[in-house]
Amino acid sequence: MTSAPKPEGSLLGSSGTGSALFHSLKSVMEEFMFLQVEITRSSGLMVYQYALMRYLKTNGPQRLTDLSRFFHVRNPTITGIIDTLQSRGLVFREDDPMDRRASRVTLSPEGNILLNSIEEKMISNLSEVVGSIDEPSALMICDFLNRIASSLKASAENEVRGCEKNANE
Repeated sequence: MTSAPKPEGSLLGSSGTGSALFHSLKSVMEEFMFLQVEITRSSGLMVYQYALMRYLKTNGPQRLTDLSRFFHVRNPTITGIIDTLQSRGLVFREDDPMDRRASRVTLSPEGNILLNSIEEKMISNLSEVVGSIDEPSALMICDFLNRIASSLKASAENEVRGCEKNANE
């Protein structure tokens, strides 16, 4: 585990606030990630398998090439991960209706149950930690975190567009 966040700069200026917020969020994300890794491992998955399954749950059936592109790995790497998950009944392949030469990978009902179980363990752990926070404060924190998530998503999309633009030049 990591140590408590060490905010840098004054909280009075906007860059100081951003820096302090960055360090606090970084600390929370690191601890959350460590907890997620342990829960994922105890559920019989490697983190990269969990990440692929979460992606399928969020985005629906995907072609192998699209998964390779998203995870920045070669097709044989994704194929190996999918083969392992498929042998455990957590995903399955189906014909791609748009391209008869290709197949799509889909999360199986068993895979969905496993992901829900992992998420329930995460919620249970988080509930123990934040159980003393009153509901209005918790709702305010949730709203704040959702606004940060939306902003970060927009920033990430801008970064991707910038990288694609640079690659095409």
